[in-house]
Amino acid sequence: MLTLFFLTAASAVVDSPQNMDAIKRDIAIIERVFETAFEVNHDRNCDECDELNVSVSGHYLAHQGLLLVVDQDNIFPRIRMPRIAPIRMPRNVNINFNQDIDQDEIDEIVQEAMESAQESMEMAREVFHESFFFDNEDSRREWQTMRNDFEKQMEQVRAKMKTLRETRNKEGNLSEAERKKWQEEMDQARAQMDAASKKYAEKMEVLKKKESEMWNKRQSKFETQIADILCDYGSSIRSIPEDQFITVILREVVYDDEGDRNDKVLVFKKSDLTACRDGKFSKNELLQRATQYTD
Repeated sequence: MLTLFFLTAASAVVDSPQNMDAIKRDIAIIERVFETAFEVNHDRNCDECDELNVSVSGHYLAHQGLLLVVDQDNIFPRIRMPRIAPIRMPRNVNINFNQDIDQDEIDEIVQEAMESAQESMEMAREVFHESFFFDNEDSRREWQTMRNDFEKQMEQVRAKMKTLRETRNKEGNLSEAERKKWQEEMDQARAQMDAASKKYAEKMEVLKKKESEMWNKRQSKFETQIADILCDYGSSIRSIPEDQFITVILREVVYDDEGDRNDKVLVFKKSDLTACRDGKFSKNELLQRATQYTD
């Protein structure tokens, strides 16, 4: 859809109206207005951030209006919402205490759970390492503690199962009371593994929620800044008639459920920009009146 949109823009430039020179001049002005506003806002609110790298390109769409494409590297941090691999719990194995216990099978069961958990943790660690959430020392410490606790519990399960095997091989057949005791310990070991995995999953959901809330707050602030600029300066694009539109595409600022970045499209009526400038409604209302969708 976006590709067709740009093709339309390119075609319109070829089939330019008589006032194309005025349109080009207005496009150059509004591009610079946007870039300057972003730089000022970035310098004011982000003392320790990297150098801002943002570009704004304008295109005229015949009989439709102006298209502004905002492409940036660090208006927002380059983060991804975490795609957490599910933890594969070890299969439920009923051990016959009057038969030899296969240590290789026990090791395989525990190793399977540990490798799956490790995969999930590494995936999540990479995600949060890139985020502004992970920049916080307390958050990093919390992450490391959670990871260490889980690995420690997995090792405890492995050790308990190993002890079970050694006791069986040393003492031969177990009495009913001994079998009951060891079965209880085996159940306890499984419960520890279940609890550790559940705690890990719950913790990841909390971290994901925090990250999402911070991202949404930043995105909302950014869109408000767009509306502020257009209210103050958008009506000065005199070459665009009042019945046409100013469309702003914000590149890769919206995350879907899979963690992929998508574009946000804001479509403003030129007449609304003039009305906002004249104080007929607020900048916030200007943003609310815009047609908005993701692409």
